[in-house]
Amino acid sequence: MSEVHDGERRSGDGSAMVVVLVHGFGGWSREEMRGKFFYWGAQKDLASELMDADGSLRVLTASVGPFSSVWDRAVELFYQIKGGRVDYGRAHSQAHKHERYGRTFPGLYPEWSEERPIHLLGHSMGGLTARALVQLLSQHGRDREEEDVFGELEYSDAISDRWVRTVTTVACPHDGTPLLSVVKDLDLMDLIFQGTSIMAGAAGRRRKPEDPQLFDFKLDQWGLKPQEEEETWREYRSRVSNSKVWREKPRDLCHHDLSLEGAAELNSWIQESPSVYYFSLSSCTTYLDPFSFGEAFLPLLSTNPMFVGPGTLLGCASRAGDRLCPRIDKGWRSNDGLVSTISTRWPSLCYKSSSDETAIVLPSNPLPSPDWQLCSRATEVDDVCNGEDAAKFGSKGLLWWRDKEFSFSCQIRAGVWNYLGQMTDLDHLACIGWNFGYAGVGSLLPTSWTWEAKEFYLDLFAFLRHVVR
Repeated sequence: MSEVHDGERRSGDGSAMVVVLVHGFGGWSREEMRGKFFYWGAQKDLASELMDADGSLRVLTASVGPFSSVWDRAVELFYQIKGGRVDYGRAHSQAHKHERYGRTFPGLYPEWSEERPIHLLGHSMGGLTARALVQLLSQHGRDREEEDVFGELEYSDAISDRWVRTVTTVACPHDGTPLLSVVKDLDLMDLIFQGTSIMAGAAGRRRKPEDPQLFDFKLDQWGLKPQEEEETWREYRSRVSNSKVWREKPRDLCHHDLSLEGAAELNSWIQESPSVYYFSLSSCTTYLDPFSFGEAFLPLLSTNPMFVGPGTLLGCASRAGDRLCPRIDKGWRSNDGLVSTISTRWPSLCYKSSSDETAIVLPSNPLPSPDWQLCSRATEVDDVCNGEDAAKFGSKGLLWWRDKEFSFSCQIRAGVWNYLGQMTDLDHLACIGWNFGYAGVGSLLPTSWTWEAKEFYLDLFAFLRHVVR
């Protein structure tokens, strides 16, 4: 599922700051797209640029199932970093009727431990994946049946949430996206499926059987094996799109976890670890339509064209809620083209049982709707940036924290969400470097065209070093 970049094996003595980038829904590895188009950085390989610019930084790029559930992705992420054969758990795999075991990985960072912790940076659904991984680590991989999904590992007793130092989420749908709830005719999975297919097709065909495949759907647990050596991209794509799992879309795929109801279930299970520092960056690329009497939001002209339609739909979304479904009103309409800005800040929705307030919903357990109700999650949040715009300095990064006159509005703490602000004028992909070569053209261009992802994330990691000792 992932390759190891040459620079990722350096600084093996543990002196480097080890950062693992976790992609979102529909993402891919460096090797895919023929190595010409990157999830992190588009035309530029952002991970390589970060390491080239900072020798003390070691960046690993994970590549988990682009359409898999948060649970499956989190388990894959663990084994991909540490190494070993993926074990989704007996109870979980039986409940969702897929294979228990997945691929085997050599490990991006086999020395990963409490003594050598990592920093997780998750974009979009990658943020949910990172949060779920910490939760699994904190409960030693035990699912709702008290089964240890890491139990076959000889070091399982040593597994701890202290293996992760920080979790930083960027444009993460902590509370899901209303697109899946409001627009019933919009098949988000199919939308991204078509988009990735077009990009993979544009990257060119395999010239040799040993060449990396253009796009790997990574759905082995559902019986969908990777592209075979003699199989063309068109044949592979057709095999996936015609498969039973793709047509029926079982609950243990990403479409459920990305809905508001699915996100509420995840938030009921995933709790903040008292030993991990949580940071979040929200995103926004819309403005209040002056002709809508203050009710609707429209995408900025700088928005990626693929997000204009979804962003417009989100900008006027509306739905009456009930005890199991959240109400969608004006507060959900400001968005980054794919996810509501309010959802990208921190988790706030969850379910509780009317009969047992201590009970929680787990992803292995279908929601028993007669006994559960939606409520606000008790999330502790610190707004540490004094309301500063996280992206207002463009290519200069998070300079507000370096300003001598700046003082944090509160102390950076572990176990709570430390909100770093809103990345204004950046759509869902612009915030990870998808600016299509417009960077540096001039200050008169929109922020998303001049914003340099490399400088921003270098400063973000310097900030993490500064505040997390």
